[in-house]
Amino acid sequence: MTATSPALSSSVRTETASTPGVTCRNLVKRFPDGTVALDDVDIECPPGGITVLLGPSGCGKTTLLRCVAGLEQPTAGAVLIGGRDVTRVDAGLRGVAMVFQNHALYPDKTAGGNLAFPLKMAGVPKRERVRRVAATAELLHIDGLLERRPSQLSGGQRQRVGIGRALVREPDVLLMDEPFSSLDAELRVEMRAEFLALQRRLGMTTLYVTHDQIEALSLADQLVVLRDGRIEQCAGAEELFRRPATSFVATFLGGMNLLTGTHRDGRLSIPGRPDGLTLPPSLSAPDGVVTVGVRPEDLRPGPGRDDDLSLELTPVLTELLGRERLVHGTFGGLRVKVRLHADIAVGERLIVHASAADLHLFGFDGTRLQEAA
Repeated sequence: MTATSPALSSSVRTETASTPGVTCRNLVKRFPDGTVALDDVDIECPPGGITVLLGPSGCGKTTLLRCVAGLEQPTAGAVLIGGRDVTRVDAGLRGVAMVFQNHALYPDKTAGGNLAFPLKMAGVPKRERVRRVAATAELLHIDGLLERRPSQLSGGQRQRVGIGRALVREPDVLLMDEPFSSLDAELRVEMRAEFLALQRRLGMTTLYVTHDQIEALSLADQLVVLRDGRIEQCAGAEELFRRPATSFVATFLGGMNLLTGTHRDGRLSIPGRPDGLTLPPSLSAPDGVVTVGVRPEDLRPGPGRDDDLSLELTPVLTELLGRERLVHGTFGGLRVKVRLHADIAVGERLIVHASAADLHLFGFDGTRLQEAA
């Protein structure tokens, strides 16, 4: 039985047993042309939280969402909602609702008509339809727009109607497919904050697809990074940012700089620093070739101490980011990015350093090297 959304009743739902989670077990999706969109995907989406699916175009995140929604049938594996296997259950009987990037509103219906339409198709009595539409419109602050058609609404208003059309069904699970990507930057930030506050109030289990790293970090209780149909890492947003499991995650989320180095007997050497630096006790690496990662914000002006990573860069481009500048420089033929408050001129000599404790080490295969015990 579908749980009743708190915003449409008298109470606010919290993360309890009545709020179902979503489980994907060994999901495989192979299309007729042989393309493997999902390759043995395992995810546990916690009840009442936001699980964000992040990755480049074509990584499988929308296909995964459609498999949960019942719009795609997986080639193998299972989808469970609240512990119930719904893999072969019709989309309309799963207790899920989906919000699309393009709003998908009916242009010939008013905002109120769009909200009411899925209820009418489900055979909900008119009195109940009126109640749910009114409650949903009030929740989303669109109660004064119900008589307008989509062409008379702004982008943000249309997206609120799109979200409302999903919520009015009182689903157990909300699926969001890049819902704000078509909005301008300022409105996207505003809608993101509104949605987060709304989701926290409803406590509704949510799967959210995006390619926007900032959006992913700001929304996610759990963040799943996908690449070529496989999970690169699944963790809390802060954990994933601070301890990326692979060099791909490190560069995709936060734009980490990667340098190839050589480790031997506790000393790490990189081009331009042949004398090497001593690894702190918290880091451990086998002898041989390693990849050294350092985030742009962890590089600071000046040569630093003897045991710091020190780089001499030639700036080739600077970007103004409010109070900061993102400096793109070259070092040993490589491009390195640095976030600085100082005004740096292109071509000017720039020396930066990072503490060894701020370094990330990855093996030859791109896998994070474990910290020392």
